[in-house]
Amino acid sequence: MSEPTAIKKPHYGPVVKAAVLSIMLLQYLQALTTPAAGAILAHFEQYGYTSLDIKQIQTIPTLVMIFACMAIIPMARKMRKKTILKIAMALIFFGGITPAFGPDSLPFIYACRVVFGCGYGMIYSLASSFIVDLFDGAEEKQMMGWKTAAGSVGGIIFQTVGGILAAIYWKYAFLGFLAALPFILLILWKCPDPSDLELQAGAKPAEAPKAPVERGHWFVIILAAFNVMIFSSFMTNMPICIMKEGLGDPNTVALVMNIFTVGIFIGSFTYGWTTKIMKRFDIPITILLYGIILVLLPRIVTLPFYMFAAFVFGFAFGTYNPSLVLAVSRQGNPLAATSAIALFVAGQGVGQFLQPYFLLLTGVFGLNEPWGELAPWVLAGPMLLIIAVCSFIWVAKVTNKKFPYEMDSKAAAK
Repeated sequence: MSEPTAIKKPHYGPVVKAAVLSIMLLQYLQALTTPAAGAILAHFEQYGYTSLDIKQIQTIPTLVMIFACMAIIPMARKMRKKTILKIAMALIFFGGITPAFGPDSLPFIYACRVVFGCGYGMIYSLASSFIVDLFDGAEEKQMMGWKTAAGSVGGIIFQTVGGILAAIYWKYAFLGFLAALPFILLILWKCPDPSDLELQAGAKPAEAPKAPVERGHWFVIILAAFNVMIFSSFMTNMPICIMKEGLGDPNTVALVMNIFTVGIFIGSFTYGWTTKIMKRFDIPITILLYGIILVLLPRIVTLPFYMFAAFVFGFAFGTYNPSLVLAVSRQGNPLAATSAIALFVAGQGVGQFLQPYFLLLTGVFGLNEPWGELAPWVLAGPMLLIIAVCSFIWVAKVTNKKFPYEMDSKAAAK
């Protein structure tokens, strides 16, 4: 196999960009079934099922996605990337919509969710991989920011549609997956195949070059998995703390979490501009913001501050998420980006899975009695501050000032 050369990427028009962003929107179809949980429980209670059984409808795809992401790596070595995308779209559509027409059987729904989860995990990896493969420079940063912004808006829209349909009949929430068809058709019509560009860089038509995942990739993958295990306590603990601390009711919780979503949208939409200011230190700065917010939340227990914190945390997340994806894609040979991103996404799933076990450390350190429901934040805040300091050192010293965006594409391809 010849050595890969730098990949020359063309400039694409708005329709192609919309097609690439549509890949991310397919991932957020998961939100269609979230509001239906109550209606599904009301139907299946007569058969002896509990709320825990119904929650598995949402958790099964999250668990399956870890293995689906790992499957991307060998598939990318044998198949064209758009072919993999077509398989993922078929899995996510048919696995999502089939319960609307199938029997009233929870095991049947579980089986469909396994199929959906396979497509969900593959789409999760491919949404970022296609942007990294097809775009360069400022355009790449802009697309990565728009990806997160589109996802946050899509999640709200799909969740609203799912709630409306579930209010009519619980099965209708699964019919909401028909909304995927316009996006799938646009992707099939206009989304380029990154494999065509890889052929120009020395890949064989039959397979992608086996570029290895390197030490720099693994650093970012492990950092991301560890971080999501810690900072996701903000999202999981906020509703409980608002209620337990007497700051409001479920409507208040919805308000605060919507402010968090607005923060994500603004942070991701302005991503290209903010990274020009923060430069290569964008990841350490956003982790530092996470840590500061989580240190202050247990100590300033007021609704106005929680609303402010939700916006800042969301803004930081909107910047952190695309930065991390670009970081993991730039740590070695650019032809290893798909494998590295797949491992990165799998690591995110592992981190989310381990998060409840991380919270058990509050008891080990004796934080539960003095702090109550605020204890997870008391633990998480200082840990993130330490990670932020280590990240600053890594960026300034270890990466020789090329982390994650200033690496020349030709140097990366050598």
